[in-house]
Amino acid sequence: MLKTYLHIFLVLSLILISLHLDGCAKSGDNPIDSTHRTWNVSGRTYFVGATTQVGGVVLKCAGLTVTSGDDGAFEFRGIPEGNQTITAEKTDCDPYTQSLNVNSDVKCYVYLNPHTMRLWGHVTNALDGPVQGAKVTLENLVLYTDALGQYEFANLLHGTYALSVTHPFYLPYQTTVDVATDNHDEVVLKRELSLDGKITQNTYVDQTSPYSIYWNSSVLLLGQRAYDSTAHNYVSAIRSIYISFSFPDLLADARVSIVDAALQLFRYDQGPSITINTSAIASNWYATYVFFNLQPTRGAGLYTASISGIGYRTVLDTDALNQLLATWRAKQPFYGILITGGDYPPASFGSLSSTIPPRFTLTVRY
Repeated sequence: MLKTYLHIFLVLSLILISLHLDGCAKSGDNPIDSTHRTWNVSGRTYFVGATTQVGGVVLKCAGLTVTSGDDGAFEFRGIPEGNQTITAEKTDCDPYTQSLNVNSDVKCYVYLNPHTMRLWGHVTNALDGPVQGAKVTLENLVLYTDALGQYEFANLLHGTYALSVTHPFYLPYQTTVDVATDNHDEVVLKRELSLDGKITQNTYVDQTSPYSIYWNSSVLLLGQRAYDSTAHNYVSAIRSIYISFSFPDLLADARVSIVDAALQLFRYDQGPSITINTSAIASNWYATYVFFNLQPTRGAGLYTASISGIGYRTVLDTDALNQLLATWRAKQPFYGILITGGDYPPASFGSLSSTIPPRFTLTVRY
């Protein structure tokens, strides 16, 4: 009987020992009871006071180093249990340190304090000076210039920004600004105006009547030949058009430029296509004293074109008018232009005294 009890006791002891050994093995699978417990630490990185995640942040914890992704996410795997310190660094930000009590998987949110800069300057125009009320847009930030044309953006992070400036009276302005330190950016807005130059005289001179004067008549004729009914053939009969005009006073300022301009005559005959040549006049003249055999001296050629059909046709373009503008600004003699060309029958154009007079239009920028 005693042997039986001893046998039972031994069996129970072995069972208890076996159970005890099995519990130690499982504790290795349970970090709560293990002396070698490790956990995961993860989270996201932000700027202080902002909800936008920050990528490229270098984080360190327990000898491990990770870098946050574009979405600001990061994760450490295998951080030992206990008190740990996590640090974070990014260019142009204050160093960051946080203590963690790691006893399970931890979510950690890092808020970096960035070094901020400012961008400021003035919005002006070459002639008008400071521009008040200009809308200045820096990415999604918007403000308006004050009476001095000044603007200022504060608390900017390092980076490249799209800057645009608009105003109802001026051309829009766009640029990119690299904000690495405090930046001073002056903006000069351009303005465009449509103006009318003044045509002061127009006339034509007819070779067939060398002593006749045609001063601001109702028609301006342009041709090279006339039909002689007596001789029954064509003879030379030049009809040339003379025009004098003046530039708007605004163009006396060299900061004002012509970007588009034309001096045009209205052709109203049904004649064929003709070639015209426009030249500067190099000597003084007055319409009341212009005879065919007493014409002003012809100067530099300015413009050549082929014109056809009824309507306004250009006899001076932008380039030609810019040439004459340079002469006018230099205070050199400025007498007007001479137009030659055509054939037979002569081309007919409206004059200053007609209902379809010459016109001189300009678009200027400053």
